[in-house]
Amino acid sequence: MILELFVYIKKGDEVEEDCSCNSTFMLTTMDEVGRAIRSYFFWVPATTIVYLIIDNTGGHSTNDAIEQYHELLFRMYKVQLLHQVPNSPETNLLDLGVWTLRSSLSITIMIQMYWTKLCNKDGFNSQQQLLKRYTNAGF
Repeated sequence: MILELFVYIKKGDEVEEDCSCNSTFMLTTMDEVGRAIRSYFFWVPATTIVYLIIDNTGGHSTNDAIEQYHELLFRMYKVQLLHQVPNSPETNLLDLGVWTLRSSLSITIMIQMYWTKLCNKDGFNSQQQLLKRYTNAGF
């Protein structure tokens, strides 16, 4: 049942969950990752390299562990890991949504401030009055 997958936590419940991506975690899960990639891309011949782009943040493993899981994925599954450029949120798909939202909000606030300034400068009480005047003027 799908409902069995959900855990319901009530207000006040204490929850402890390890969500780190340390070396042990990364080394024990990369075999599963390789199998899942090959299963998902079943139509790609096993001899063809599949590229997996991962972020380049610290804390995912020691350098030794990174070398080990790079080698394991390539040797067993022909999966080549490519690290993203560090300190570059524009290239990180997980961060991209956050930065896009932030940018969108900044633009929205800037436009709102501009409209308010125009309304105040021209003596209008609202943006709608300002738009009505310029629309009627043939703009």
